[in-house]
Amino acid sequence: MPTLEYIRSEIERMRVQIGRQRKEILQLQRAGIGTASAEALLSRMQAKVDDLCAQRDQLKKVAPPETRKRVLVNGARNLLRSGAAKFPSWRDGDQPST
Repeated sequence: MPTLEYIRSEIERMRVQIGRQRKEILQLQRAGIGTASAEALLSRMQAKVDDLCAQRDQLKKVAPPETRKRVLVNGARNLLRSGAAKFPSWRDGDQPST
């Protein structure tokens, strides 16, 4: 069974390919060339990404809580609340000197 990281990388790779395919379809349409087969390919690619997303969600559900990674933002937010870390002074309204 593929790992969670592998599925995530496949989703990312496929999304890049879908973007390229969309650009190609636009170029073909501008040139007046039929795009039915390219659009069919695009829909198959999108269906594959949807399947990979479903697999990813299933793997995330069954992953033990200790192996789930925590989002750094929450940790940073807690540091800010405690006063251990502060944003630079320009965030408080002052503009940085250029």
